[in-house]
Amino acid sequence: MAHTVLGAVSNFSFLRGASHPHDMVTTAAEMGWQAIGIADYGTMAGMVRAHIAAKQAGIKLLVGVCLEIVTDSVALNDNADAQQDMPLPEIILYARNRAGYGVICQLLSQLNMSYERPKDEGASQAVKVRFGDLARLTPDVILIIRPPDMPHQHSLAHYQKIAAIVNAPLYAGGYVLRDGCDEERLVKMAQLAEQTNLPFVALSPALYHQSSQRPLADVLCCIRHKTTLQDAGHLLVRNAEQVLRTPQETRRLWHSYDDAVERGAQISAQCDFSLQELSYEYPEEILSHKRSAIDELDYQTWQGADERYPDGVPEIVQGYLRKEL
Repeated sequence: MAHTVLGAVSNFSFLRGASHPHDMVTTAAEMGWQAIGIADYGTMAGMVRAHIAAKQAGIKLLVGVCLEIVTDSVALNDNADAQQDMPLPEIILYARNRAGYGVICQLLSQLNMSYERPKDEGASQAVKVRFGDLARLTPDVILIIRPPDMPHQHSLAHYQKIAAIVNAPLYAGGYVLRDGCDEERLVKMAQLAEQTNLPFVALSPALYHQSSQRPLADVLCCIRHKTTLQDAGHLLVRNAEQVLRTPQETRRLWHSYDDAVERGAQISAQCDFSLQELSYEYPEEILSHKRSAIDELDYQTWQGADERYPDGVPEIVQGYLRKEL
């Protein structure tokens, strides 16, 4: 039976998700899922709420993140101009263990410090990753390629480029939108997995835990694209099907790809990490000349004072420093 739902997002995916992480987790448990993998865009800020809800509901939580890929003509191979106009796949990462959680956190920190957002983007766009950044991932992380809504002629080149760079366990994802194109969509996504020799796994396109949240999702979409409901047109989804589905409904929609649904359980079995493992750890002191921590602080303070006041530290400042020390 269907075991694990992967790829869902929460409202911590800024201007995308329309449900709280605890609502996604609780609803998944009520539906009968045994595990849920939430992967918000560019952040793991919602994982604490999801973790608390998962403990209360008795469901396993896979801790992850979703990253959009950004590139330039230099990073692409032939027909670079044409490829730039085509949507790129996204990357879902799940931590297999505590080391994997650290790898994801470090990558997010590095991306946030290095990624320069265009002025007109503001905070509405999640941090993005370049193809080369994926080489930093270790086998402590599971990586799933999330293709565009409809794969195109350049998708295979994108998959091959990712497969050539990544050292972590790699899967090719697929999903159902119930927009009349699912048969063609799944065929193309499964073909990409076969052509790149990657295991095919079922993903959830869920942006909310129940269909009544769809109007909110539409409003968030309009804000993200700086438009109105009247003018949004094709930017809005055609239906309320980007919702969390039951295991039975998932099995029915994926009846021709049973292995892809079962593969979610295999991924879940590889992910043993829980936020419960984290605790505060005081950083190792950086000391010199075998001084104690307080002696080092005293030394560095007076060295800094001498540099700040080369003609002598004023008595009033000396008094302040002695009081603080």
